[in-house]
Order: sequence, then C-alpha cells, then structure tokens
Amino acid sequence: MKKKAGALFIFCFFGIPLLSPAETLDIERQTKAIAPSLSTFHGEERKNNFSAFAFYEASNVKIGNNHGTWSEITGSVGSRYKNINPYFSYSRFERLHLVDHALNLGSYFNLSDFYIHEEIGFGIAPTYLYQFQNIAELSHPLYQGLHSEIRHTYRDYAENDSQLVSLGLTYYFRNHYLNTSYGISHIASRGSANLGTLKGDFEIKSISRYRDQSKP
Repeated sequence: MKKKAGALFIFCFFGIPLLSPAETLDIERQTKAIAPSLSTFHGEERKNNFSAFAFYEASNVKIGNNHGTWSEITGSVGSRYKNINPYFSYSRFERLHLVDHALNLGSYFNLSDFYIHEEIGFGIAPTYLYQFQNIAELSHPLYQGLHSEIRHTYRDYAENDSQLVSLGLTYYFRNHYLNTSYGISHIASRGSANLGTLKGDFEIKSISRYRDQSKP
C-alpha cells in the first residue's frame, strides 16, 4: 500500500499595519504565493500536463469594534505546452460580511534557466477588492539550488492604486524549498509599508508497505 505524498506550507510576515481590507489583501496574498516547482524553469518532462489546485482558509478577526470572518476560497487549473505553463483561477473573498469575487489568468514562461511569470486579474463588481491587477515576476538561478526573484504587483482599486515591489531568494533542495523576501507596498493616498516573509514547502515522502507473498 502506498500513501500519497503531501506538502506542508508555512509562512509568517511582518509589516506596518494597513488600515483597510483592500490594502491588507495586497500583503496577505504576497505571503501565500507559492513558489513554482523546479520543473517550471528547468524544462523537465512530466507525465501529466494538466494540474489543479484548491485553497481554503477561514479565520475570525477583530478590527476595532468590528468582529467577523475573513475567508478565501481559490481554485486554479493549468496546463503545460512546451515552455509555457498557462493557468486560470477563481477566488471568493469574504471580509467582515462583504463578499467579492476575482478571475485571474496567467502563465509561467520558461526561458532557458530562468522564468518569467505574468498574471492579469479582474474583480467582479468589487466592494473592496481590486478592479484590475497585474503581476510581473522574474526569477534567475544564482548558485546550485539558490534562485533570486523580483516581483511587481499593481492593483487598481476604486479609491486607491497600490504598488507592491519585492525582492526574494528561494532555495530548492530535493522536492522542498525555503523562501524569504522583503518588499515595499505603496498605497496612493496612504503612503508606504514594509514587509518581510519567510516560508517553506516540505514534501512528505510516500511510504510503501509490502506484504510477504509467502504468507496466505
């Protein structure tokens, strides 16, 4: 019997607190962004060129005198064709009883030993979510399993525009990785905030047990 491999994803962050749910979402999504596998930019062959991903999180929060639930449901499907890895995702966000939806379309482009990531997204009749977003990212290897990346995120909100620029390092070892990054988020009418992240993804190895065929 074989147990399927799994993954454990952890993260933490620090920064200057931002005041609105929309602004906090910029930093929140940065901390949860999962680094691509090595096969994304090493051109490794995969038996299955279709992938699917689902994520759910819910928590109770208190902001001033307001109490409520923050939750996110995200589903993503993707494929692979030569050196292009396109994907499509849908997200539902709830922030203190306000619900918004978003659609995103993006792709990873494998160019020799580095990759470019581009994503555009739209909020569907948003109340606090962005109306439009654009994410651009570049990653390049430095030494063995160590990779550097630079990422820029632009989001257009009804009242403010936001810019988030970050620099990071990702170290891949076997089927695991560790990532750290530092970034600056700028809100048009509120100024800038600093943030740092430290996160990792560790594969749980599959375990096989074999029955002794000599026994009935």
